[in-house]
Amino acid sequence: MTAADFQQLLDAIPFEPFTVTMPSGSSYFIDRPETVEVTPHGAAKLTRAGHWWATLSLDHVVSITYVDAPHVRGPARPTDHPGN
Repeated sequence: MTAADFQQLLDAIPFEPFTVTMPSGSSYFIDRPETVEVTPHGAAKLTRAGHWWATLSLDHVVSITYVDAPHVRGPARPTDHPGN
């Protein structure tokens, strides 16, 4: 994945939280774009609570997984029972 591709994920309006998975199996949940700095050299610097958390080499990203949108239930449907 290129730095430009990753930056597009962060710049999306509205932003959609996602998880980055690396070859080691480690995964990183990105819940806010301001917690990530993309470098021109193809790395993503992640912060938590204003402190460095991890640096990811974007060349090695295995997958990007989006969080499912919340499910809103509609009104309950009556069930069909034989003989009703």
